[in-house]
Amino acid sequence: MIEVDGGENEVTAGQAAAAGATAIVAGSAIFGTKDYAAAIAAIRRSATGERLNHEQRCNGSRRVEAPAAEAAVKLVTDGMIVGLGTGSTAAFAVEALAVRHRQGLRFMGIPTPSIRGLRQGAGIP
Repeated sequence: MIEVDGGENEVTAGQAAAAGATAIVAGSAIFGTKDYAAAIAAIRRSATGERLNHEQRCNGSRRVEAPAAEAAVKLVTDGMIVGLGTGSTAAFAVEALAVRHRQGLRFMGIPTPSIRGLRQGAGIP
């Protein structure tokens, strides 16, 4: 048995299963929703190989990852140097940082190469 625990949702469960996981442990992806049955069904579909369309993938990420990114961005204060990572949560963080930057927050964003264009497009220094 190969169990994967941490960050599993209707998007990542399929990736974990494709990589060889035989058990998926999901917490916030289920209990962070109002409809537990629908969340479990979506994770099951992903883990068993049913293809999710683009809108389903984005909605899953937005529901789980956007609040985490927004909470992290609230911790950024003037003058900080902020590391901008890679992935969908990082993209949500860049969006939230761009809003705070337009509101007057001053910080320096240091991106990974894959997110550099997103940072520049958002107007983050």
